Amino acid sequence: MQQRPKAYLFDVFGTVVNWRHSLAKGLEASARKYQRYINSDARPQEKGDRGTEKATFIPQEELHRRNLDTLISEFRLDGLWTTSEQTDQLRRLWHELDAWPDSAAAIARFAKLGPAAALSDGSVALLNSLDARNGLGFTEVWGSDTWRAYKPDPSVYLGAVKKLGLEPGDVALVAAHLGDLWGGRRSAACGRFMWRGRLRRGIVRARSRRRGEGSGWICGFRTSLVGGYLGSLSSWRRWGNEDGKRR
Repeated sequence: MQQRPKAYLFDVFGTVVNWRHSLAKGLEASARKYQRYINSDARPQEKGDRGTEKATFIPQEELHRRNLDTLISEFRLDGLWTTSEQTDQLRRLWHELDAWPDSAAAIARFAKLGPAAALSDGSVALLNSLDARNGLGFTEVWGSDTWRAYKPDPSVYLGAVKKLGLEPGDVALVAAHLGDLWGGRRSAACGRFMWRGRLRRGIVRARSRRRGEGSGWICGFRTSLVGGYLGSLSSWRRWGNEDGKRR
């Protein structure tokens, strides 16, 4: 029987918080305040060259500033937010993201099994804001500025395992992004991979095979954290419950 993971690393954006909807809602509210209309195509997107080497690491807040300036120019919104105070308020929207309804309860249940840590490309300050705002209850919070690197740099995953004082393979990675899961696997830092997404398992397996990753390494569910891969985990027996019963 496989041993249950000793700790759980959570991606945050998309996995724990609904960042796209939250930003779109905040941008719309801001536009209405100044009585302007935002083009519906101006949807939030993750952009920006994060830098691949630690010597060229760009902090997340700086990326947010650059991306916002680019979007305002690209969608001709220069006359909508005209002062630095207004654009600063827009950047603050990242600190006001709403969690998925089941996230806090899921993290609390994971934390009963071992450390449940945030492992995200966000900054530590941003992640702490989201933790406090949504009552997420992470036992540790690690961001890109912890390692001065972004996923899928192996130093991110290996650094988290080292901080936990565990061995590679003792940790489960929970993420909505397949690229994040693949990064954790290729770093050899994580031994379990739990995927929260909307793609069917068959598609996930096909993509894994195309990347030479095999097809059975992800424990994936399309439903909620609690009712899906936390509540069921495709039977808790796979995760080493001593009595083999679901909880």
